[in-house]
Amino acid sequence: MATLNEFSKIAKSLKTNSKNQIQLLHRLIFGEEGDRLNRSRLRKFSGFPSDFQFEETKQKVVAEFSLKDLIAICNLLHLEFYTDLDKCCDPILTHLSDLSLLTTEASDFSATDDLEESEPKLTDSQQTIFGNPSGIITDRGSAFTANEFETYCSEEGIQHLKIIKGIPRGNGQIERMHRILIPALSKLSHDDPTKWFKHVPTVQRVINSSTSRSTKSI
Repeated sequence: MATLNEFSKIAKSLKTNSKNQIQLLHRLIFGEEGDRLNRSRLRKFSGFPSDFQFEETKQKVVAEFSLKDLIAICNLLHLEFYTDLDKCCDPILTHLSDLSLLTTEASDFSATDDLEESEPKLTDSQQTIFGNPSGIITDRGSAFTANEFETYCSEEGIQHLKIIKGIPRGNGQIERMHRILIPALSKLSHDDPTKWFKHVPTVQRVINSSTSRSTKSI
């Protein structure tokens, strides 16, 4: 019987993701935040039991977790997420009920695969449309701690700041942006929430061309 640790992408996430993200997944699966053995228990998880009550569990999850929480869990499990709380819950419970469904989403992964594929996209879209930012703020996901990404930032003169737990300033900037992004993408992708990513460039253009209320400049 397969376990979460047998899917290399997820195994990587279970090793490198933050304690808070690990606690979220542990609480969803086991009903409690757990302890220092959370990662070990999650690695051994082989799916919900055969008598698992999908709808009952879904109601509980929707009541106890925020959309932000479920998106974090989707990212940890390398699942496509929705910007609707109710819909975002479905793929998580479905895949955790039958881990074999994870095969196509989380297989054949190396630490640099995602970065190597996305780096040309960074160059083509971000540089040509907006130019390089003076700095970016990210979490400590494997894509952002990879040597290739650090090299990219260094060569392009981009200051890369990684969020550290307990620094409200860093987290606050991310949260303020999320308050704009999530509702905007949710509205634009209303007809097909799975295609939310297609609207990111549009939202980005609007944000980057908007006047700041504090600095009165673009």
